[in-house]
Amino acid sequence: MADLLALDPADLWRPPLHQIDENTRLSHLDALGRTSLFRHAADKLAADPDPRSRLFVEMVDRALHAHVHEREPLGRALGTQPPAGLSARWAALQAERDRLLHTARASRPEWRTASAARAAQLIDAAWQRYAATVWPQAREDRDTAPAVEPQASFWRLCRLEAGGGPKAVGSERIRQILQLADGPMDRPEQLPLL
Repeated sequence: MADLLALDPADLWRPPLHQIDENTRLSHLDALGRTSLFRHAADKLAADPDPRSRLFVEMVDRALHAHVHEREPLGRALGTQPPAGLSARWAALQAERDRLLHTARASRPEWRTASAARAAQLIDAAWQRYAATVWPQAREDRDTAPAVEPQASFWRLCRLEAGGGPKAVGSERIRQILQLADGPMDRPEQLPLL
């Protein structure tokens, strides 16, 4: 058996050309064939000047090296399945929750112009009312979100939570989410004039 430490991960993941052709389907590829697709994409992107391409190539190189030499599961080596913390799925769900809260905030002038702390209190109160009174019936009757905001965002937030997504719990958490966009201080229109 070949010494794994002597293997070059860049070459290890390149199967012979005859194994993959225009008739090959993803379902026909084994683990080596599927993993070779990462190497192929990295090779194609290596000459691309876009910084994202450079980062992708570096990520694939490091992940394949960790997978071969350190027996790191490939998903963990790629950073899509961390041993603890934020998975790619959870990060996407949180980003959607945050986007919905920002959309709700933008829908009302009094929320839009308020500080993050005040807007969070107002949004949380409206969100709690919606979740307690409207959502139980809307959950049964609707397959699509209402047309108007903030009800549309609240409906989507309820669906997100019902599907196991992150919760929009409490005005303090909402304030933190809004403050990331506003910055650490109140909005300029909220600052007292000297």
